[in-house]
Amino acid sequence: MTSPMLPIDPTKANDAHYRYMMPAMIIKGEGRGNGVKTVFPNIRDICLAINRPEKILMKFFQTSLGAARNVSEKDDKFLIMGTHDEERLTQELYNFITKYVLCPKCRNPETAVKMEQAKKGVKFTMQCGACGQESNFDEHDRTFTFFRQYYEKHPEEATVAKHAAQAKKEDAVEQPAAEVEVVPVEGAAKKKREKVAKKSDLETSKTDPRKVTAAFMAKGDYNTEKLHSFIIDLKNEAGMNDENIPLILIGAIKEYATKENFFQEVRRHADVLRMITSVRPPQVAGEVIGDRVRAEYEKTNAKIQRYFLFECAKICQDYYKEDTDKLALLIFMLYLEDIVNEASIAAFVTNKKLADKVERVVEVQTKIQKILNWMQPAPTQAAQ
Repeated sequence: MTSPMLPIDPTKANDAHYRYMMPAMIIKGEGRGNGVKTVFPNIRDICLAINRPEKILMKFFQTSLGAARNVSEKDDKFLIMGTHDEERLTQELYNFITKYVLCPKCRNPETAVKMEQAKKGVKFTMQCGACGQESNFDEHDRTFTFFRQYYEKHPEEATVAKHAAQAKKEDAVEQPAAEVEVVPVEGAAKKKREKVAKKSDLETSKTDPRKVTAAFMAKGDYNTEKLHSFIIDLKNEAGMNDENIPLILIGAIKEYATKENFFQEVRRHADVLRMITSVRPPQVAGEVIGDRVRAEYEKTNAKIQRYFLFECAKICQDYYKEDTDKLALLIFMLYLEDIVNEASIAAFVTNKKLADKVERVVEVQTKIQKILNWMQPAPTQAAQ
């Protein structure tokens, strides 16, 4: 029995080069009346892909759906009582993956359970084989007690992830792309620590992907799909985060374009920018994404657009110096082209930290606020 493949990380639904996939869930109804049950014919394949035992996933379904489960490994049969539709079950599967599979730092699913003897018994953590992050599980989750008991009985299944990276101390704190963190410090040390610049993945790459992309664009032999694929390949080869993808393209446009036609080139590449400034949930048999996973998408998109707008501010500052109208116009154009959303613009306007990062940004924020006010619908006569 075959099924389409889905990304293990639901936020990677639009990433054509994402390589961590799992089979879509197949369900089959059996029985009648009070004896009706839902069977999972391919749960072994799913659990093999996410590297977690079937019994733990079945227990998660039991607690989240409030239905009795039955696991018969001898007959290779996994079922829960009652009728449950594919949409709800897929939603719960992604909830399980978010809690027990994905690394909370880099969202890589190449993780494994680590057991260590502690003063108060065995300590369970999740170790990432990509970034080396060691994370705690939510011990208040209703499945965790069963999770703990299962691995205590089967410690051979709780092995450290293959190729687990040894995270260096200097990389222990996540380094956001092209961000500058202002650390509030009192006293004489303030000047020394006031601005702590964090190098982005773009700056630490041996080959600057912005210049590589600009060279690719200069050849002229590309369309929207080719350019998008080219940038995604660069991002994957360098192991960059999603928030770096728009920075590659806007930086490449700056390299490729001139000061005079920069706005024109941004608009010409609007289709690609729309594809990389947000991620969308996968559509599997209708809407299957729950509030928690949807919130993860919104959080990811807010982060991507925050870094993107900050990079735009840096480019305008470099290109147009004292002309603050240019950045306000660029952001308004990005909104009209549906590249950034109103919430991201509003967050940019109210971000007080930008004053320490971009010259005269307060003037820009004031101008953009006027645009936001203009975009608001006029009050109805009744409201007046």
